[in-house]
Amino acid sequence: MEFLTIKNEEKLRKQVNKLESHISKIKTVEFQLQVRANEIQMMKDKHEEELKAIRQEMEYKFQQLLAKIDIGKLQF
Repeated sequence: MEFLTIKNEEKLRKQVNKLESHISKIKTVEFQLQVRANEIQMMKDKHEEELKAIRQEMEYKFQQLLAKIDIGKLQF
C-alpha cells in the first residue's frame, strides 16, 4: 500500500487549491455571462416593444390617410 509523504500531500493540496481557484473563476464567468444574457434579452424585449409601437402608430396614420382619400375622385 502506498502512503503519501508530506511532500506528496503538499503537492496535492496545492493542486486542489489551484483547481478550486479555477472553479471559482469559472463560476464567476458563468455568472457574468448569465447577467449579460439577461441584459441582452431585456434589450431584445424593449426593441420588440418599440417596433410594435411604431407599427401600431404607422397603421393608425395609414388608416387616417385612407379615410381622407375620396375614392370617387381617383382615376384608374
